[in-house]
Amino acid sequence: MCLPPCAEEFVQEGLQLPRRRLPVSPRQGLVHRTSLGLQALAYPIRAHQSDNAGGSNRGGQLYEMELTRDIQQWRAGSKGSFPVSSMLMKHLIRTVIIVAVIVVATASRAPAIEPGLAELAEQGGDQLYSLEFDRGTATFERIRREYPAHPAGPMLVAATHWWKARYWFAKPDKAAEAVMETNLAEAVKLARAMRERPETRCEGDFFLGGALGARAHWELLKGNWMRAALGGRESVHVLYSTLSCTEYADEARFGLGLYEYAAASLPWSLRWLSRFVVGGSPTKEEGLAKLAAAAERSRFMRNDAQSTLAIILSLHRNDPAGAMKYASMLIRERPGSPVAHSLHAQALFFDGKYDRVLAETATALKRAEAPGSTFAMEIPAFCYFRGMALAMQGHLPEARAAFDRAVSVPGRAAWTTAARLKRGCLLDIMGRRGEAVADYRVVLKSPDPWRLSKLAKKHIASPCTMEEFRAEASPHGGY
Repeated sequence: MCLPPCAEEFVQEGLQLPRRRLPVSPRQGLVHRTSLGLQALAYPIRAHQSDNAGGSNRGGQLYEMELTRDIQQWRAGSKGSFPVSSMLMKHLIRTVIIVAVIVVATASRAPAIEPGLAELAEQGGDQLYSLEFDRGTATFERIRREYPAHPAGPMLVAATHWWKARYWFAKPDKAAEAVMETNLAEAVKLARAMRERPETRCEGDFFLGGALGARAHWELLKGNWMRAALGGRESVHVLYSTLSCTEYADEARFGLGLYEYAAASLPWSLRWLSRFVVGGSPTKEEGLAKLAAAAERSRFMRNDAQSTLAIILSLHRNDPAGAMKYASMLIRERPGSPVAHSLHAQALFFDGKYDRVLAETATALKRAEAPGSTFAMEIPAFCYFRGMALAMQGHLPEARAAFDRAVSVPGRAAWTTAARLKRGCLLDIMGRRGEAVADYRVVLKSPDPWRLSKLAKKHIASPCTMEEFRAEASPHGGY
């Protein structure tokens, strides 16, 4: 029971992985000099782009160069400020929040969880998958009131605030920050107490790993890299202990698999740093195997594993058939989730099934017309893939109409910005250079969590071609 906040979502920013085939400029951040070694973990996992770029390891080489530059600046007396990306560290640490939260949200069959609690958690999970954040929060608050000794209530309340902020690509305000920190501290305390009792040790470990990971991610957002890295390391070690628990082993494999995949994607010269958080020397294949096990066998986290695999296999592994397998599983199990439909449309698009993209998005857009439907929140995403599919089929005027709708309706600003960039490219291809440049200039002034301004500047300098339009099909690395 979790959706990619992007995600990355889940959204990507949010469960956000590196962009397929496209170079992505690193984010800028401040890191204290004492976390010099830890900050390298935050460099984007770029070396694996060679899988989709003819074997070039340019991404890894660039980041090694940047790390060397940062070390030189530090030694020269830069007072501890380093330009780095937070993508990988976010990806590593925030995985754990998903790991623990879902255990209650779909845990009606878990023997260790009381039936009433599980029923409420499932209800709240359905509400979150439907993007009904306020109703989900109210349901999880009820869990905290009715089950005050269980970490599920405060853990889920905190996670819901985090999901909402990440879905909208918004930085939580002071009130949300206070709610997060209070609830996470309570969840950690209750989970530690639970794991001290032999009959609830596994359940306590699972919730403790998630609560520690959530708190580590929160420290990351506040710029406390040392605390974030140490918290992430502790959470992973706790989660590894759940592999010996029959009822939670496949659930833990989701988060651990995602950690291992991300850590194995670091450039070789930086791979030793991943051992600080993950331990050992995991491979991408080991990580994917754990994710697949969770997607197919877990009780609580199967949908999260399915969505994660749909993203990784589409955008990083060039395995459209595998991505379709898991995206289809997700939409069958979560037909009422707008984000599940977005991920399904994405998988269909990268699999080259453009007619099915059009059918999928037409259905989703029809559902968005119902009064109060949360499918309306994903209209820009649906229209983005609809426009891309139409353009790939050569229907340029119809594609432009889809992008026009994407930029004219309320929705997540990241998708609006992405659709505007693609509309500019389409206008370039159609010979309407002045209108295209106007769109690119608007992109430069728009919210840009997926860092599309670099492409906008590129196409201001040189008109976009159909070849570039195809190569730049994916504006994001997740939801």
